[in-house]
Amino acid sequence: ALDSHTEKIVISNINYARQNSTTIFTTQRITSLKEVSQIFVMKEGSIIEQGTLAQLNQKGTFFFEIFKPSAEKSA
Repeated sequence: ALDSHTEKIVISNINYARQNSTTIFTTQRITSLKEVSQIFVMKEGSIIEQGTLAQLNQKGTFFFEIFKPSAEKSA
């Protein structure tokens, strides 16, 4: 439940503290995904899609369908 400004600070701090490491976090905000190298989309406990934001931000993916309004703005 972070506002967008605080979210940016938290993600920046995670990126700085975890350089050269694998970090896993969950989010429901597309803005949190802009700097990640790999996204795993889960549904009912299973990974159903995997890729970069650009790869998953394509029409026809489950990712695009759930984030469509935001996805169209960030494309």
